[in-house]
Amino acid sequence: MSNPKNDRCRLAYQAHLRHAKGLSEKSMDAALSALTEFEVFTRHRDFRLLHREQIIGFKDHLMTRASRADGQPLSASTIIHTLGHCRAFFTWLVEQRGYRSMNATEVDYFAPPRREVMRARTLPPKPVPTPDEVRRILSTMPGETLHARRDRAIIAFMYLTGIRVNAVASLRLGHLDMVSRTVFQDAGVVRVKFSKSQVTSFFPVGSDIEQIVVDWALELCQRGYSPDDPLFPRNGELGDNGDSEIARECWSNSAPIRRIFKRAFEDAGISYYTPHAFRKTLTRLGLEMCDTVEECWAWSLNLGHNSLNTTLQHYGVPSDERRRQVLGALGRSIDETMDEGTEALLPLFRTNPAFARAARIFARQERSAE
Repeated sequence: MSNPKNDRCRLAYQAHLRHAKGLSEKSMDAALSALTEFEVFTRHRDFRLLHREQIIGFKDHLMTRASRADGQPLSASTIIHTLGHCRAFFTWLVEQRGYRSMNATEVDYFAPPRREVMRARTLPPKPVPTPDEVRRILSTMPGETLHARRDRAIIAFMYLTGIRVNAVASLRLGHLDMVSRTVFQDAGVVRVKFSKSQVTSFFPVGSDIEQIVVDWALELCQRGYSPDDPLFPRNGELGDNGDSEIARECWSNSAPIRRIFKRAFEDAGISYYTPHAFRKTLTRLGLEMCDTVEECWAWSLNLGHNSLNTTLQHYGVPSDERRRQVLGALGRSIDETMDEGTEALLPLFRTNPAFARAARIFARQERSAE
C-alpha cells in the first residue's frame, strides 16, 4: 500500500527532474524506479523518518538481490546507480519545506560500498565486433526483398556513421546528404541523446559500405519518398513478399533495429553485439587510423562526444590482447627505423616519446613511398 505523503514528494521530485534538471522521460523513469525500490523495501515508511539503519539494510538488500532479467546478482553498476538515484532524491528532499528538520547527514549513508565502486571500475573491456566481422555480416545478408535491403542498409549505415540506434530509428530521408556525405541529426525531429542536434560525417570505413547506403537512399527516391519520409521505414505496410509499398512512418523505438542486428549476427555465425557496440568498433578503428591529436578530436566529435576523454575512457579501452600488441609494435617500430649509423641514438628514441613517435611516422611514410 502506498504512502500518500511519499506520493506527493515523488510527484514534486518528478517535476523537479523534468523542469529544473531537464531530464528525459527515460532518465526520470530510472530515478523514480530506484526510489520505488527503496520505498518498497521500507514498506512505504514516511520519507521523513529516514534513518541510517534503513539505508544500510537497503544496501545489503541490493547486494543479495537477484536481477529480474537473468537471476544473477545485481551488477556493481546497477547497485551504484540505484543508490545514487536515492541519494539525489533525499538530498533534494531535505531542502524542501516541511522536511528541513530531517538529519541531512543520514543521506550520506547512500554512498555505495567501495568494493562495488572498484568492481565497476575494473571490469574487463567488453568485446566489440571487428571491422572484418561487420563486413562478413553485410556480405551474408540477403538483398532480394525490400525488407532485406532495408535491414542491410541499416547495419551499413550505423557502421558508416556511428549514430545511436534510437536516432537511426527516427531519421528522415532529407537528413541524409549524399553530396556532402553527412547526416543531420535534427533534435526537433530525431530522437538524439540530450536533444543535441549534430551534423555527422561519414567515417572512412570503405566505399563499398557507403554504396549500400547510397543504393538504399536512391531506391527510396525512386519509390516516391519525400525528404520528410523515414530513412528506414517501419514494417507496418510491407507485404508478405517484402516488395509491396512500404510504410511511411518511423519506428517508435529502437527494438525492431535490435532484432534486425540479432538476426544478422546469428545468420553470419557471429556472437551478438548490440548496435551500440558499433560505436566502440569505430572508436578503436579511429585510434588505429588517426596520427594527430586533431584527427582524434575530429573523430571524437563526429561520434557526438564533447570530450575526447569520453571517447577514450568509455569507448576506446583496448582489450588486454590489443594492449600487448600495441606495446610490442612500439618497440619493434623503433628498432626497425634505426640503421647502423644511428645505433648511438637508440637509447634516446626509446626514452623520449616525441622521438619515438617521429620514428613511427617516418617508417609509415617510407613504407607508403615503396
